[in-house]
Amino acid sequence: MKKWFGVITLSAFLLAVGSACTTKESTHSSSGFALSKTFSSTEEITQDAMVILKGTVPKAYKEEKTESLVFYVYEVAVDNVFQNLTDHQIEAGDTIKLYRIVGYQPDKDKEIAPIADHKQTEIPEGEYLLFLNGGYDEEVGQVRWFPNTPNQLFKATGGDSDTEYKNVFVSDEIPSITEDDVLDAI
Repeated sequence: MKKWFGVITLSAFLLAVGSACTTKESTHSSSGFALSKTFSSTEEITQDAMVILKGTVPKAYKEEKTESLVFYVYEVAVDNVFQNLTDHQIEAGDTIKLYRIVGYQPDKDKEIAPIADHKQTEIPEGEYLLFLNGGYDEEVGQVRWFPNTPNQLFKATGGDSDTEYKNVFVSDEIPSITEDDVLDAI
C-alpha cells in the first residue's frame, strides 16, 4: 500500500510540476510531450537555466533507473561555461553527467512508459549549447544535470566562432541559436 501511495504521489507531482512549468504546450507527440516546456525566445531559455555551457555529447550513454524513472546518462566534455548560477564548480575541460529522462517504470516487470517521443530519447553525438538545471541529488549521492526542456537541444552546425546551433528536435520555437544570442540574453 505504501509503495502504491508513493507511485501515485510521484505521478501526481510530475503532472503538477509539468503543468505548472509549461510555457507552451507542444503538439508534436501524443506520448507525454504536452507537459514539457518549449521556450519561444533565447531570453526565456537562458532565464530558466542554472547552467549554460558548450559541450561535446558522445554517442555512447548508459541507462540508469531510479525507483520509477529511466534516464540515459551521457558523459559530456565541457568546452566553455557561459553561466553557472550554482555552488558547483564547472570549468572547461571538466566532464559532467547529463541525464536525459526517457520513461517511467513503476515496477521492474512492467513496461517503460515513454515520457519523451521515442524519436527524441537519444541525443545525437556532437557539440551542443546546453541549458541545464540540477545539482547535488542526495538520493543518489552525486551531482546530476538535466536539460531544462526535452524539446529543445541545440547542436552545432559548423566549427567557426559564429557557429549556429540548430534544434535537433522538431520545434517551431527557436529553430536555431548562436553563442552571441546566449551572451546577449544572459
